[in-house]
Amino acid sequence: MNWIQFTHVLADDYGYAYKYIKRFEIPFDRNELKISHTLYNTGKKMIRGTHYTHNFTTIDNAKISENYEVELAFNGKFSRDIDEYATISGNKITFPGAPDKSFGSTIEGYTGDITENHVKIVNRRLGVGLDIKGDYPIREFMFYVDTLSISPEMYTYFDIPVGALYSWNTTYTPYEQ
Repeated sequence: MNWIQFTHVLADDYGYAYKYIKRFEIPFDRNELKISHTLYNTGKKMIRGTHYTHNFTTIDNAKISENYEVELAFNGKFSRDIDEYATISGNKITFPGAPDKSFGSTIEGYTGDITENHVKIVNRRLGVGLDIKGDYPIREFMFYVDTLSISPEMYTYFDIPVGALYSWNTTYTPYEQ
């Protein structure tokens, strides 16, 4: 395995302390990137928080347009009216054209099942895509788009007791249709 790992250790005067490890792995036998996170509570107080990754995605420098499609693992609904820029029908997000500005909305409709933390971004004209899969339940889902990228942002929440840890992973797999 090829990997690089970063470790961050913090302790404050209020009883909070942690050791956070973030690891990027590219297996020799698979075309994927796996990002692993582990947060150890080494302090004297419970750690509560959220985490998300922006997942800014552009395929072959192609600007966002009607050629892109996003597939969710659940039937979703935007919380805001952004139909001018993107629509959801069932589990598919499509774009009527190239956006002229950034936009975003939360996405509703997930139940918290881990299998729902799975998104595919595809450029239909190029016939290639990126499969993004997390191993944690979605607790909030933000969807952000600008003229050059699509960013599905799946949040995880955590409550980590003293002496415990929380781990989560996201795998990115490029593919051809």
